[in-house]
Amino acid sequence: MIKHFDHVTIVVRDVEAAKQFFGLLGFKEDKSVVIAGPQFSNYMGVDGIEAEHITLVLANVS
Repeated sequence: MIKHFDHVTIVVRDVEAAKQFFGLLGFKEDKSVVIAGPQFSNYMGVDGIEAEHITLVLANVS
């Protein structure tokens, strides 16, 4: 039985469409940062990788 989870990662091609879709489900953008550099490339196993990390949270939930 799942008692708690911390986060879920979803990779999308169209960030704006994804934010609009999740907005319909009650989520709002909390933070957005670009992740890049040698440490991230090494971790992901992809040279020169760059990713936009967007944190969504449920609106009106504390």
